[in-house]
Amino acid sequence: MNQRYAGSTIKGFLYQFEKTLNEILTNIHQEDTIITVEGIEDIDLFANGHQDFIQCKYHEKQEKFQTSIIEKPIIQMLHHWCHTNQENPIRYKLFCYFTDKNENDSFCISVDEIKYFVNKDTPEKLQLYKEDIKKHLLHNKSIVNDFCARSTIEFGLALDNLREKNIEILKQLDFTLDTIDDIVHPNALFLIHKLAINKNIDDRKISVKKFLFELKQLDKVLLWKYTKYLSNYKQILTKKRKFLHDNLNSNQRARYFVFDNESFDDYANSLIIFIKEYLDKFQYKNSKLHISNNSIPTFILFNDYNCFKAIYLGLKSKNINSNIGFTFDIEEWTEKEFFKNAVINLQQGTIDFRIRLLYIDEKLMIDRIPVLHNHVPDDLFLINTKYLSDVDLIGCNKEILNINNINELKYVLNMVKDYD
Repeated sequence: MNQRYAGSTIKGFLYQFEKTLNEILTNIHQEDTIITVEGIEDIDLFANGHQDFIQCKYHEKQEKFQTSIIEKPIIQMLHHWCHTNQENPIRYKLFCYFTDKNENDSFCISVDEIKYFVNKDTPEKLQLYKEDIKKHLLHNKSIVNDFCARSTIEFGLALDNLREKNIEILKQLDFTLDTIDDIVHPNALFLIHKLAINKNIDDRKISVKKFLFELKQLDKVLLWKYTKYLSNYKQILTKKRKFLHDNLNSNQRARYFVFDNESFDDYANSLIIFIKEYLDKFQYKNSKLHISNNSIPTFILFNDYNCFKAIYLGLKSKNINSNIGFTFDIEEWTEKEFFKNAVINLQQGTIDFRIRLLYIDEKLMIDRIPVLHNHVPDDLFLINTKYLSDVDLIGCNKEILNINNINELKYVLNMVKDYD
């Protein structure tokens, strides 16, 4: 297993995403099928008048399957059954991976086992579910029997094998074959994750038809939150590097970079070094200053003011002057001052400021967003940050770059030949 699969929690998320994708691809010819990500269960499937509620569990390190391991999801599903309209055509599925089980193995848990779960002592939160179930059993003794008739435990492939299965199905669809591994498949998982983090449950629903339409619109490599944990991560990074190559070769593009203090370890120091190396790479040609006012890069920093000041002074110590839009008091910041033209003398190789450095915190967000709409860049690079990810600037190429470290960032931006 690739070392970048960082622990059982990450694998659990990826397994859920892969299973969700598999359900979508399995229903490819039923375009009106509706998938809800993180609905009643991990995956809610509405197709042909049936409602399937699917919960995923990935147990790669568990040596042997035991029914006691699935007590919690079974109780959660039974609790939902107690509170739903039992006239509806509902089915519950617990989709699991255990090393000692084969794909397509399945069984129905017995009434006696479920009653044992309900009556045994458990941690407080699960016990609250059980107490509520017992109250329903007083009025309807057939609840458990009916639930058992509608529920199955199914066993699936290991994570990497499920991924390969999905890729094989994608290859049968209308996608360019050489983009499946590095673009189409990771972007499909990205769309599923994007649905999962929506607050409103209605925004977590999508039809198979709409999902495939949106997937076909994503024609470039996305380095999103979980890309770094995929087994072909280095291959994806290389594809992204090639994609950005021509863009970065243009010295007339206005570029904004967005960071926050969680973007990297040793954030301030790493950022100062990165900015200097970026300027050395892209502001000079044959050791001569090669810049215009349009292409002066803007670095947007979401962090506390003291950290911002330390970065500003650190850059200044390296002879990198920054236009920050104010002099001494952050309250004096003005749009006009921040976006004023630099005084450039190409013959003498001098410029009064080499970058724009924009300070933003939660309080300033409302005031600064309209400013960005007034000064739309050609490229907006979001580096390991959630900030501005939901801001769409008309005519701007937005690149989400969630990567492991500053060396990988320099590799993707064609600043170094390799990052190992």
